[in-house]
Amino acid sequence: MFNPFKKRASEYLRDDEAFLVTVSPAPLLTYLAPKAASDSLYDRLVLLIGTPGSGKTTIAKLFRLPTLQTLLRLTSSADYRALADGMTEARAVDRGKATVAGCRLLLEGRHRGLWELPYPEEVRHRLLISLIQARAVNEWLSAIESVRIALDDVAIVKRSSSDAIAEAAGGLDGRGLRQRAQSVERAIYRITNALVPPVIEAIPEELRSPYEPFDIIDGFAVPAGTYHQAILKPLVVLDDAHELHHKQFNALMAWLRRRELGPGRWVATRFDPLAPSEVMAARPANGAGVDSARELTVIRLQGGDGDRAAERREFRKLARDLTGRYLRQIDIFQRRNLTELSDLLETRLPEFPAGRLEELRAENTRVQRALDLRRERVGELEHLVDLYAKGAASDERLNDAVKLRMLRILMHRYAVRAPQRSLFAETDPEPSRPLRADAEVADGALIQLMHDYDTPYYFGFEDLCDASWGNAEQFVKLGANIVDAVETRLIRDRQPVLTPADQHRLMREGGREIVKGWNFPESQSVRRVTDWMGAVCVAKTMEPNAPLGPGANGVGVPQAEFDRIEKEHPAFSTTLKYGVAYNAFAVRQNRMVKGREWAIVELGGSLVLKHGLTMSRGGFVERPLRDLVAASDGKAG
Repeated sequence: MFNPFKKRASEYLRDDEAFLVTVSPAPLLTYLAPKAASDSLYDRLVLLIGTPGSGKTTIAKLFRLPTLQTLLRLTSSADYRALADGMTEARAVDRGKATVAGCRLLLEGRHRGLWELPYPEEVRHRLLISLIQARAVNEWLSAIESVRIALDDVAIVKRSSSDAIAEAAGGLDGRGLRQRAQSVERAIYRITNALVPPVIEAIPEELRSPYEPFDIIDGFAVPAGTYHQAILKPLVVLDDAHELHHKQFNALMAWLRRRELGPGRWVATRFDPLAPSEVMAARPANGAGVDSARELTVIRLQGGDGDRAAERREFRKLARDLTGRYLRQIDIFQRRNLTELSDLLETRLPEFPAGRLEELRAENTRVQRALDLRRERVGELEHLVDLYAKGAASDERLNDAVKLRMLRILMHRYAVRAPQRSLFAETDPEPSRPLRADAEVADGALIQLMHDYDTPYYFGFEDLCDASWGNAEQFVKLGANIVDAVETRLIRDRQPVLTPADQHRLMREGGREIVKGWNFPESQSVRRVTDWMGAVCVAKTMEPNAPLGPGANGVGVPQAEFDRIEKEHPAFSTTLKYGVAYNAFAVRQNRMVKGREWAIVELGGSLVLKHGLTMSRGGFVERPLRDLVAASDGKAG
């Protein structure tokens, strides 16, 4: 039975209809539409940066002309209409017709292999640029043919007036362009696949002659069709550019940013080719020496420096839309009209057994005695908890066990804040700051109960979204276990709703599996430092007075120390870079807390699940940078 939660990767869905029905328009509206509105998508180099699973390949596939035409043919169906509207916002569609002829080139294999040839760097770079141009021309013309336009009916809308450039590219008609592009690609193929590459003097003539079609092509003039305009803007998306050698990447970026190039050109990459300082900055990317916004548009697909609450809300909307699309592809869910995963996730926390509640009450009595608190003071704290519970009556996570642990936290907070009492005083002194029972204390109580009594903490659709840390692929991986469990219940003809305990167990298992599967550069060093961070954050979270409310999920380093990280700790800065690049960390710099500036290294969602930490972002443990460096080296105390 087809389950898109288990086979989410866009490249596995070859059929356009099957692919399109699973795509949410939210990333288009969030990332591309604002840039399209400012005319900065198709007239300059665009750098799409994201972690694995952030949506780079999905976006690349959407802009192919055959995919666009399929989408427009299906807009009478509600499943596709919203996506077509998103493509209109991205200016790939105008009045129901495609305006862009996109192609996606995967930069691996032959492209990286060019770097290994025994030629000077300049020659190797020239071969790479020629191969990209030849493949792009072939892909564009093949796409145009696939929508039933004959090559004889294709003419080039020129960008340059140079007849020499046009002639070298194969002329100004589709057939001539195709022949020249094929000859260049064949010649490069013969070199890269030769048992022994030819000496430089024996490089084929096709590669010695100038070949610069990007300098001449500004558009394709074709007969207007039902689903496409008469002038199509060529767009090349260079996907997985991080597979190139770093010198290839930098040279390619320098060439692509030239404003005289006619086609739209997007480079989709992970963070790997960038310097650590660029990766850890909120907006890296002047990358590869690019300084001018007129030359480069940067789109960071995950973890920018915007409004975090807004980003979380946007991702929840995307996840809800994505889930509905995926569930409609699973027969048993479709037959029962189950398209809202949130309806299948119970969110009311069950009550503790009576015996466990007595344990908590006895524990509070011991704490009261140990802290030497008078019954009247404890009664005041109980009243604070009761007032909060009355005002939060709709909070499904609030039960008697949580209220008892809240009282324990408040007793410890009182002990910290109260001045030392005289030996013969008849009343407890007032605390230095008023005590409050609020949502943070309740969350702190709940997370402590998880560690002490294995109480469910991660449950409900919003927790599933937040644990994904804004990454669509991670959301699908975590959701796959939950959908599997619901599907099993449906097959066995049982109620499909999962209890909080089941959800909590499945989410934590999913988080552990994601971390267990790490296999990226510096992953062992990242694992060491995140294990240390997890232990430090759990210790802070479990302090009896819950000083950070729901606790910590990050470590804060003085910003002044962090500013020197690349110079003084280059190996650790590389560890951080790859941690950010593969969803292990998020780095927030220049955060003013307690009158000091901090750089906060936060654990990613899968690590939050693994270690049992809060998903509320912002709480951190203060540590000097040397502690993180020692942890990454396996020398933490």
